[in-house]
Amino acid sequence: MALSHASTQALWMRQFFEELQYPSIAPTLVLSDNLAALTLSVESQYHGRSKHIDIRHHFMRDIIEQRKVSTLYVPSRDNLADAFTKGLATPQFWHLMNRIMGDIVFETDEEMDD
Repeated sequence: MALSHASTQALWMRQFFEELQYPSIAPTLVLSDNLAALTLSVESQYHGRSKHIDIRHHFMRDIIEQRKVSTLYVPSRDNLADAFTKGLATPQFWHLMNRIMGDIVFETDEEMDD
């Protein structure tokens, strides 16, 4: 589960900054475009189909309850990590690169389809 891995990295960064005397006051925000993973991270019900990720599921729930990490859904269209991890169509790539580089002009859906 990528959300679990990203959260582990976020915890490492929090500990690193605490060592440098910059403790985190608020939970570290982890963005995800996977609604199923986000639901499992906060849901306390057990599902037979998810038992293979049970340990990660409990780990995520624990760190969210401890307010070390918080999660937020980001639509795939606006997921900045996709610019570095997926082969994207040119319009989508430039949309994400403009967001990364600080361009706050957002294209409309019609412009994305061109």
